[in-house]
Amino acid sequence: MSKKYLFYILTFIVTISILGIISYSFRYQWFINSIVDQNHKLGLNRNITGFAADYPYIYTYGDYGILILNTLPNGSVKILPNYKGFTYIDGAYSIDDSSLDRLKNVYGDRLRVYSSIDGFSEDEQLIIDEITNKQPKRFDKNDWLYKSF
Repeated sequence: MSKKYLFYILTFIVTISILGIISYSFRYQWFINSIVDQNHKLGLNRNITGFAADYPYIYTYGDYGILILNTLPNGSVKILPNYKGFTYIDGAYSIDDSSLDRLKNVYGDRLRVYSSIDGFSEDEQLIIDEITNKQPKRFDKNDWLYKSF
């Protein structure tokens, strides 16, 4: 095989890889005060009142409860649900609708549903206390990693 064809093949592979990385980086999106999984058109949390990011994790506190999202490919989703926030439908019809059944169908073994805050690790509990305003913030208010509405 000539060097010319090898160059074209390598360029094609690199281009496809870069496009895949870019498209994955837009998987989780914010809409005003909600977080959505764009791949599955699934609302993960809405009316978020507390937020923190500690790469690769996003911590949110909102209508659906406490959500810890690992943003890496095949990352886990941990949730302490507020059952009043979820709609009780089998599937999501818009980004505002979600159900635990839909989350289980989408994330499978990567979804962990907790019944109490004690199931989270100590580090996770500290961040959860911060975003739920139970503890003083460890981040400066101007720090881009922390935002409380």
